[in-house]
Amino acid sequence: METMERYSFGVLGDSSLYCKGPNKQRRKLGNRLWELLGSQVWYEAIASAGVAQLLQKIRLGPQVDTLGVSYFGNDIMLAPITEQVEADWKEFIHAVKLKSRRSVFVIGGFAAKYRGMQLTPVYDQNLQYVRSLVESEGLYVTDLRQKVKKWKLCSDGIHWHEDEKEDVCATWARLLRGEVFDSFPDVAEDSEESPLESPISSPSEPPGRAACWGHRLPATSASRLPKVLKVPDTGFQDAEWEGSRSQESRASQVKSFSVTVFRQGKERLGIRLEAVSGVGYHSAARVHRIFEGGLIDRWNRMQESNGLQGWAVEVDDVIVGLNGQHEFSTEGSEFQTATTLNLLIMRGLPLKLAS
Repeated sequence: METMERYSFGVLGDSSLYCKGPNKQRRKLGNRLWELLGSQVWYEAIASAGVAQLLQKIRLGPQVDTLGVSYFGNDIMLAPITEQVEADWKEFIHAVKLKSRRSVFVIGGFAAKYRGMQLTPVYDQNLQYVRSLVESEGLYVTDLRQKVKKWKLCSDGIHWHEDEKEDVCATWARLLRGEVFDSFPDVAEDSEESPLESPISSPSEPPGRAACWGHRLPATSASRLPKVLKVPDTGFQDAEWEGSRSQESRASQVKSFSVTVFRQGKERLGIRLEAVSGVGYHSAARVHRIFEGGLIDRWNRMQESNGLQGWAVEVDDVIVGLNGQHEFSTEGSEFQTATTLNLLIMRGLPLKLAS
């Protein structure tokens, strides 16, 4: 039986993985990546591909030590994400885990970049939702926003110009080597925001962010997000569970998921919070009320429009993590002023209010 070749590096994606010249001829990246990485690269760039095509290709592809995925949302440009696309993404993420030891996802693009296509905020919202799916599985994902904003397009207004080939290749080489492209949130010097409501920006107009190359991911965990939050199956250790229940029964009550929202200007989260007690989670906060028009309300409406009600924040949900940390303050600068907030939410915990 013939053994399929194993590659040290691989990149799989749509047409964001090649450039075009004046004659519209494709300028592929595979050979240059091979030179930069010093190793043969499994390279697959599929024109107009959506996640269904990427899923089909990876199922037939080889094992790869470090796999890069580039996706700019060909199949989610004009309408809310369908149930089939969401299901394909979950299957694709599973396939990436099976086919690679490490992975890095570039889920890029934003409506303002492709002005000739007249895209709406739905495109930006859909891409942000896909990023949240990848993040929820503990995989590293970046939008490379500062790079994407800088790279110029060829005459068709869609593909990278051939002049950008060297920088596109160099960027991918660094990602595949395990470097993290960080977008650090801007933090205002002063904030007059109420601790009960926090401002965050709209996904359709991502804020300007200072981007730089960050630390290198450990060789044994390059596919994991930095500061991954680990939540016990039973949730809070001192939660008031009703009656005597097994660990499995307790765990079955609890659901955890993440919400990522962005702030622009004076926009607010639009939630009222109450402190709850939980050994190991002293910063936890229960959602007491959700205000109409706030960013959490807008997040919820986006999930509803995509048919994903289970991802909406509800009253009695508990925030147990902020931007990769369990220890945080709802009155602190990061919660009140950071332009990007990733909230780890737990649901189904019969909690008592902190005294």
